[in-house]
Amino acid sequence: MEEPRLTIEELLASYVLGKISLPALPSLAIEAIENKYESESMYIVAGMNSTDSYFELKEYFDRALDELQVNIRDKTLAAKLIVNYIVNEILERRSNCYGGVNIIINTNFHYSCPQNISKDEYYHKLGLLEIYEVWQQLNREIKEIDYAKVKTKAYHNFIAKKEEELYQLVKRWSHERLKQDVDRILFDLKTSRIKN
Repeated sequence: MEEPRLTIEELLASYVLGKISLPALPSLAIEAIENKYESESMYIVAGMNSTDSYFELKEYFDRALDELQVNIRDKTLAAKLIVNYIVNEILERRSNCYGGVNIIINTNFHYSCPQNISKDEYYHKLGLLEIYEVWQQLNREIKEIDYAKVKTKAYHNFIAKKEEELYQLVKRWSHERLKQDVDRILFDLKTSRIKN
């Protein structure tokens, strides 16, 4: 079975979050063009080399996103697209729930959190507060590991119970909140492309 790949929208979101290096932009531009994200600046980036001026690569790629009116320039929207990919990996049991939530909390939403709001407020706004709290509890338990305790069945049962609780919370959040947000983001991206 083939591993799922990031969609072009998820790759563009990764760029917005700073997760794609500037030398990778010509390849990303080619993939964007193949997926109908076409503009003059996107063609310019696609014709550039990974060794070209990083300043020019970034300038033309950002200009291409502006020309295409790609509406994922907001880091929270971009993070939601990437988080959706991770959540799908968790729900399909291709990724460990604790590890996946760790990536969601520490990389995606951590970097998109506005500076004028606390993490708790931000996670509450995103509907993630309950997941964040269970993840923190599990994280504390794992960090404070007592290797004598690890060998006990009670410890393993506790970790398994918390993992399952986390999985169920992620599943509920995905169905009640994330899916609608991602569908709206993708719809906005599609309609902005149609206008161009």
